Amino acid sequence: MMNNIRILGVAFGATLLSACGGDSKGLLDNGTTPKDPVAKAELSAFPQAMVLSINHSKPVDLTPSVIAKSVNDWSMTSVEDKGGLGEITNKAKRTFDYKALAGGLTELPYVVQGDSLSSNSEVLVAINEFTDSTNTLPSANDLTYNIKNNETLSINLRNHITDADGDRLAVNHLISQTGRFTGPVEDGDALTVTFDPKGFIGVDTAVYSADDGRGGYDVAYIVVNVADANPPVPNTPPTAKDFAQNIESNKTPVWDIDLKALNLIADADGDELEITQIFASNN
Repeated sequence: MMNNIRILGVAFGATLLSACGGDSKGLLDNGTTPKDPVAKAELSAFPQAMVLSINHSKPVDLTPSVIAKSVNDWSMTSVEDKGGLGEITNKAKRTFDYKALAGGLTELPYVVQGDSLSSNSEVLVAINEFTDSTNTLPSANDLTYNIKNNETLSINLRNHITDADGDRLAVNHLISQTGRFTGPVEDGDALTVTFDPKGFIGVDTAVYSADDGRGGYDVAYIVVNVADANPPVPNTPPTAKDFAQNIESNKTPVWDIDLKALNLIADADGDELEITQIFASNN
């Protein structure tokens, strides 16, 4: 890169220099830092899971399952019991109570709205009736994974659901609102759920159920943290100082100026700098 320049003097003029880094990110003689982009409003609802027994009730708070960015406020606008196994009461801005009245698995679809945005998801409820005293309830594990946004994740749920009685367990529910989770697909002894981020960066969540076929149920979460496979490298803007030199009006000197030696240009990241513009004050 050229760091030395030769300039013909101009009568009573001042020569001004500007420079930009090797990554060509803007005019830098004033050290201006680019402004942060305006945040895009987002309202996203994710699933929840809970376990109850007959005639027991539990309060449900949707707040941990809703992401709201640049949204003034949001609230729940509807919730229902898809399977009709219980009773929804005390509906408030972001909460409600649910009482289990019959055994089984049910979904509680809900909708939230904030500003002009809306989103929907579901609460998956496992209700155990305990009609068979010889049956031990199955267990489903909460799962957390960390991947890159150019990777695909395969999860064999057989490795994460257990039953002390040796019952063959089924996974009849997998709830995700984003479409990045698919399955489960049964292939021999495997019960596979696939997660494809499709370039997404952030956190995604699904819930799933385990059913022993004898009235025993459990539910659990799958949480995937997705990182950028090619994160942008932070760039510190380089600096270029103004340079002025006076001359006599009846002379036309030639100057050789070493910009680095005079500390006129610098870059904290060590990027190679090049001159992109030279102009005189009387241009």
